[in-house]
Amino acid sequence: MSLGVVQGFLATVKGRQIPPDEWPDTFGELTRQYLLLGQRIQEAPVNSSAIRELVSKANAARKIGQLELTDKHLAAAEDLATVEAAKQQEKATASLREAAGFAAARASVAFSRLERSKGAQLLEKAFDILRRHPSPETIWWLFQAGDAWLVQGRTDEALKRYAKARNTAVELANSSLANAEWQRILSFILLKVGDAQQAQGKLDLARQSYEDGITILNKLAKSEPGDITRQRDLFHFLLRVGGVQLAQEEFDASLSSYQAAMEICQQQTNASSSDAEWQLELVNSHGHIGDVHLARGSATAALESYRAGMDILRRKGNDVSGNAKWLRALAIRYDAIGNAQQAQDDFAAATESYRAANEIFEKLARASARNIDAQRDLALSLVRIGDLLVAQEDLSAALRSYQAALPIRQALANADPANSRWQHELANCYETIGDVQESLWDQGAALMSYQAVIAIREKLASVDPSNPHWQLQVALAHWKAYIVTPSSEVDESRRLLARGVTVLETMQAKGLLLASVSEWMGKFAGALANLK
Repeated sequence: MSLGVVQGFLATVKGRQIPPDEWPDTFGELTRQYLLLGQRIQEAPVNSSAIRELVSKANAARKIGQLELTDKHLAAAEDLATVEAAKQQEKATASLREAAGFAAARASVAFSRLERSKGAQLLEKAFDILRRHPSPETIWWLFQAGDAWLVQGRTDEALKRYAKARNTAVELANSSLANAEWQRILSFILLKVGDAQQAQGKLDLARQSYEDGITILNKLAKSEPGDITRQRDLFHFLLRVGGVQLAQEEFDASLSSYQAAMEICQQQTNASSSDAEWQLELVNSHGHIGDVHLARGSATAALESYRAGMDILRRKGNDVSGNAKWLRALAIRYDAIGNAQQAQDDFAAATESYRAANEIFEKLARASARNIDAQRDLALSLVRIGDLLVAQEDLSAALRSYQAALPIRQALANADPANSRWQHELANCYETIGDVQESLWDQGAALMSYQAVIAIREKLASVDPSNPHWQLQVALAHWKAYIVTPSSEVDESRRLLARGVTVLETMQAKGLLLASVSEWMGKFAGALANLK
């Protein structure tokens, strides 16, 4: 230790007015810190020649006791290291963004091969790579991952990804309340969460999610009343709420929501009469309001609403015939009018309306064989015609209509096996065919149809064991198969009933209770007891 260092210690002790009796302890502490300073300077990781030079100067000043100069050199080294670290961090962040981008691109490859689970996992991986650097783009990756799980019927998995996105968005929205973009993203997450909850049959939760989103959007709309995007977002939320309220048979509330949505449509079409998208939404809004009237038993009011939408389409004239979107809207209106006419027992008029819709759907399906929506629309149209024929007790003709829809449903399901929607609709088609075959006393054919239903629904239920509706559908499919099983096949009947009981008991054990579960438990138990 140099003389300069000792002199520096003395100056410090005197300058701080340390009592002489405390000098020995103070000198000991100063010596320890001096030696620690030297150790830290020596061990400091130096990554550049400029910093190395400053550290060398600091150490030289330390050795001769010039600690103020030592601190000056170290401060300069700290500032320079901070600048260099920021550059390195930017470089590292850029590399992370590259890695995340490649993961997202790989997800697109997976989705293009209909490998939805892999695509969802890669999108989440991309988000996790940039977890500390969230952006609207990374949040959208989680949305898409959730959507991929939802399409497969994996609602629990979808909700996990939406919740992950929500937690990130809430944190960012709370830290920047004035940031409208993050507020909008948060509302969109609530829309996704509500959709997943609705798919699970949890209507109360779905409605709450949608209403929370509306609260956010109302605030944004008030701050930016002229922003069309805000109005469009609010419009879609109101449609979701109206749909849930309709499913809950809260007809007045549903009508109010749909009317609020229509008001937005009307304002936007008045502001820009050439905006085809808003005009199409106005047509659909009349349809939603008509659906409420029809559900509450007012077919006349429903027809009035459906025809109001039809009038808009007719005023478009030739613009409709050359536009697939408008043609589809026209066919949907014919279908809706047919529904109301059937409710009035005006079967002749309903037949005419359904046939008009079917003609358009066939035209659209032929024009675009790869258009999934067009193919699905055609299948739905054939099913509606079949339903009408059943109502008229023309079961043979109804069966032919349902069977015409079956290959379309089968093709959609085969093309995308992981799509739970297509699988559900295929199962429903087999079930409807089985019901008609049973009514025609073709028990063998009905049993084959119900067995196809069981195979599909068992698989779907295994994908999402927490979905009570899917589990109940498995039990009911076994019941229908039991009903048409020959009475001589006791073992097979017992197997079908036992499987149904197992499903229902599992639902009870997991708390997946629906109002009808106890009633069905009694039916299954009674049937089992009657088997000899």
